[in-house]
Amino acid sequence: MPVQQMANCCGCVRLKAGVLIISILWLIDGLIGSLSNIFVLASREITDITDLVTDFAYGIAGAEIVVHVYMIILIIVHRSSIMEECERYIETTSPEFGYACAQGYNYSLTFNIAYAIVVILLSVYFAMVVSAYARKIREETETQKEQAE
Repeated sequence: MPVQQMANCCGCVRLKAGVLIISILWLIDGLIGSLSNIFVLASREITDITDLVTDFAYGIAGAEIVVHVYMIILIIVHRSSIMEECERYIETTSPEFGYACAQGYNYSLTFNIAYAIVVILLSVYFAMVVSAYARKIREETETQKEQAE
């Protein structure tokens, strides 16, 4: 028996537009990450930008935290509607697998929490690495200025 396909992205946007929006957001995320790395490397030449780069890295880490916590909250808040949709699809395909919805929901929530923890820890760690590198460059520049005087 055929299972109904998803009709909308986020419940209100047509699939084609949703895919385009998601792709653009992923592209922007990649560009932001690349630009932050370029700024860090360029900051070796421009020491005034090191504080900005550090703030930018911590800003990205903060955004990661907000996005992943929000995603987990959405999954928890919309549990009943997720379960209802799942059970409706399960009933049309195979009624004896009613437990699959609860199990799938629990696995999904567990995976999202574990994934969020890993991504958040990596983001914070990378921000700390950027901060340490910026501090090192600042100290080297100050040492060079003192030696030049």
